[in-house]
Amino acid sequence: SGRVKLVIYDNFYQLSSSDAFNDDKKRIVIHYPSIKKDRDKILKNQLENYFIIDNSYEMYKVKMIGNFLKNKQEFKHEVTELVGEFIGKNIFIVAAGPSLDKNLLLLKKKPSESVIVATGTVLKKMLKLDIVPDYVIITDAGETTYIQTEGLVRGDVPLIYLSTVYYRIPHNYLGDKFFICQKGFPEAEQYAQDNGYP
Repeated sequence: SGRVKLVIYDNFYQLSSSDAFNDDKKRIVIHYPSIKKDRDKILKNQLENYFIIDNSYEMYKVKMIGNFLKNKQEFKHEVTELVGEFIGKNIFIVAAGPSLDKNLLLLKKKPSESVIVATGTVLKKMLKLDIVPDYVIITDAGETTYIQTEGLVRGDVPLIYLSTVYYRIPHNYLGDKFFICQKGFPEAEQYAQDNGYP
């Protein structure tokens, strides 16, 4: 039929730079038992990593579509409405990490002409220390993300969220909400195109 192409390469670099890896309309199918028998350990590891990532995406794809359909209904604002809030300012993106505890209290004296964007992982910790970020951004589609905003009773930190974020986050969030259509997720790309969003 011409729809299937057998690709044989000596190394992963040749394979990963081929058309098959760089075309969204093509799907790569890897025979997993063959990977397990491969004698080239580097190639084997690279293919196994690709296999795991590809399978994870396929498993999450259904969740992402479900989240997207529900999040679309919550839509009130699109993220580019905020552009003016960021122009000419210093942006501090605060995420979890080893340096967080050491530097977090510095944000209490927020410099003028600056914007603090917290990731969901640090939002509650910041609020507990009376550091109120200008925005919180959450992008993960997994249910475990919900703990980041669950139980918040304040609505003074606007939420910026990816169109496929776990749906209960924007549904139950009390503050303003700003929707992001991401590249690489066809439903979001189509929604953006249909509504004139980037």
